[in-house]
Amino acid sequence: MTTKEQLKMLVELIRTLWEEGRIQTSHDDPAKDDGPLLNSFLESMEEILSCDNAKCPVCGYDDFDGAPWDLNGSEASQTVTCNNCGSSWDEVYIFARRENITKG
Repeated sequence: MTTKEQLKMLVELIRTLWEEGRIQTSHDDPAKDDGPLLNSFLESMEEILSCDNAKCPVCGYDDFDGAPWDLNGSEASQTVTCNNCGSSWDEVYIFARRENITKG
């Protein structure tokens, strides 16, 4: 089973448990309900996992070329062109976090 398949199963499990009321999303303070935040997160994960960003979104071909990266603050984007059908799209990446920092 691929990592992507495992993540899909995990998202489905979390959504099912949440919808069944088996995951509590509120804190001690009922005014701090995290339900909308959890739902938004699950929807984002489902959208990300449904995409196959290693293939053209139009024809599904897996051979494409990318223009130079455009860096703007914490965002990087690149225009990509499919070598099969000629379609183009922009891929946008946003900096999420730093991990495993080791002081030198």
